[in-house]
Amino acid sequence: PARKVAFIEDPTYFLAPKIFKEQGFRMVPVPLRTGGGGGMDLDRLEAQVLAAKARGELELELVPEKGRDGPQFAGVVYCIPSHQNPSGGSMPGEARARLVQLAREHSLLVVSDDVYELLHHPATATAQAPHGAPPPPPPRLVAYDLEEPSDGGAQSGVVGGGNVLGNGTFSKVLSPGVRCGWIEARPALVRALAASATVSSSGGSAQLMGAMVAGALDAGALDPLVDSTRQLLAKRMAAVQRAFKRRAPRGCSLSAPQGGMCAWLELPPGTDAHSVLVAARRRGVSFKPGDLFSPAGDQHRNCCRVVVAHYDEGTLVRGIEILCQVLHDELAAGIAT
Repeated sequence: PARKVAFIEDPTYFLAPKIFKEQGFRMVPVPLRTGGGGGMDLDRLEAQVLAAKARGELELELVPEKGRDGPQFAGVVYCIPSHQNPSGGSMPGEARARLVQLAREHSLLVVSDDVYELLHHPATATAQAPHGAPPPPPPRLVAYDLEEPSDGGAQSGVVGGGNVLGNGTFSKVLSPGVRCGWIEARPALVRALAASATVSSSGGSAQLMGAMVAGALDAGALDPLVDSTRQLLAKRMAAVQRAFKRRAPRGCSLSAPQGGMCAWLELPPGTDAHSVLVAARRRGVSFKPGDLFSPAGDQHRNCCRVVVAHYDEGTLVRGIEILCQVLHDELAAGIAT
């Protein structure tokens, strides 16, 4: 396309906007559904896509650029459909199916960042959480794209080529230092990626780490590790939820994720999370303010991300208790507004 466009959920993983910007994309923020619990607002996405088309920004090239093979797309959608970072919310199954249909209709590539896909919290570990045990997760987003479209692909700008690229990683299960993962997509997309110069030169492959991970998979070591990681994260999240419920200041809410390691803390409108952060750090507690996760750069300043991956239950509970006390103090004094 003459101008590359990426539709990015807002809030999102804080490094994603920078990555797209470095690759020359114009970013179009798309809000999450109200409350952040249902993934990207697809009505808003469709409206933004149609507006971009009206500006002539989403036109497929009639003659592809010389030397570029494989499927061509008019634009990109970036989302984290399961246990989203930072909100913790997940896109329901019917929304996943609709997103794939929108991508086919408008020749869009959906980059589905599936880094938390395996980390659904088991019911046995969350039964004591304030919100109860979660329902089973829907199929991963790419599974809907692997199904044949009812019209045989005639509506898609990349007939039969697929419109979803699922990005998985072992770094959230084995160790943060394991920078090794996998891509899941329809065969045409996989072939296009495999034929790229970067892959052909082995410049982007973690060969040694990949061999070690393959050995762990062959030995059956990964399944019990995934199970224990899910149990651990679920217990920590449940403990954080209980502590917050006991101490939460009026007007503050914490999302109730069904998996992953992130929760989204919303403060009263007009509250400046950066001011709260300064006070919290004086008490030994830290977090990332919400505007750091906004592709627009100026949204969610009254929010912050809470992560349960780095500390044990006792430390996390104490941290939440301190943060709630800081919020009580700051809000009562009117300092954080």
